[in-house]
Amino acid sequence: SYSFRLSVVNCVFVGNNAVESGGALHVFGAEQTLNGIVVNVHRVSFINNTVSNYGGGICLIQFSKFAVVNSIFVGNKAGCGGAVDARYG
Repeated sequence: SYSFRLSVVNCVFVGNNAVESGGALHVFGAEQTLNGIVVNVHRVSFINNTVSNYGGGICLIQFSKFAVVNSIFVGNKAGCGGAVDARYG
């Protein structure tokens, strides 16, 4: 199986808009990587991001580990999961 690590550190996401998923950040793993995707978010601000469906701030699909540390979510909007939508993890 594959292994993948994404670290987002000291960032600001403001006023982003997506059509389907993840107003600011969207991570979509493949079935074969389901047990190998690790997402770490540290000292990140998600402010006023929008999406029509899933995850106004963050949308995660098919991942193995996810951590958010010292981060803020303010005013994000979505049909499901205004701040975070995580599924199949």
